[in-house]
Amino acid sequence: MEDQDRVARRARVRLIGIGVLVLALLAGGAVLLGNAISDGEASAAPPGDRRSSTPKPNPSGSSRGKMTPAKAKPLRLLKPKSQKNGFSIGFPRTGPGATSAAVHYLEESPFLDDVRTRQQLEAITSKDSPTSIDKQVSEVRKLRERVELPPSGGVPGGLTFTTTVNAIRATPLYSRRVIQVWLNYDRYATKPDGTPATKPLKDETVDMLLKWEDGDWKITDEPRYRRMRTFPASYDPDSSISWQSGWWQVAHVA
Repeated sequence: MEDQDRVARRARVRLIGIGVLVLALLAGGAVLLGNAISDGEASAAPPGDRRSSTPKPNPSGSSRGKMTPAKAKPLRLLKPKSQKNGFSIGFPRTGPGATSAAVHYLEESPFLDDVRTRQQLEAITSKDSPTSIDKQVSEVRKLRERVELPPSGGVPGGLTFTTTVNAIRATPLYSRRVIQVWLNYDRYATKPDGTPATKPLKDETVDMLLKWEDGDWKITDEPRYRRMRTFPASYDPDSSISWQSGWWQVAHVA
């Protein structure tokens, strides 16, 4: 019990920094936490770059300025066709396919587990990012040491971490072959008896770049695509600005 509490307390102290660890690394540092996005500010990208692979909000008519993500019908996530190393793969070459892949990759990301992190990365990383896996696993190990865990291994004490994506904002960057997906999510830590191990992280935001490769969506950190990234307004389910920026809530399919 003491070990669980110690890990939970230290994890909470640094959770903001490492809560988005896996996807931050997967995207080659393509991360923006919620408090780093200008609240209520329109996308920083030029108007010509604001192309969304999700259904496009209708800015005309009396609904303009009133529609919000919470009022729209949520996007239904697609199920993966298969598994590799215990992680979901096999999503179609469509906007919803890329969005579903991004949500699964984030929700399945192994928190603070370097072994499982490598297994996931090997399943979903683009072959055009060959050095990223070792670098990312190394960073996981460094961060484990910062919370006083051994450099390699899982999370001790039977603690489990659950990530739930609330909303996404998807934008094609390169002939619909590369798609940037922003994700707003919450993360929870739970003890073996089912009680909360620490206060949950709420309203966190991260983005990743997905590239269509060998019949599936793979995460890439290629500089030429990272330079194309766009930045939306922060996600707020009741904000018309968030709606106009392209945020959509997601519906998880059991």
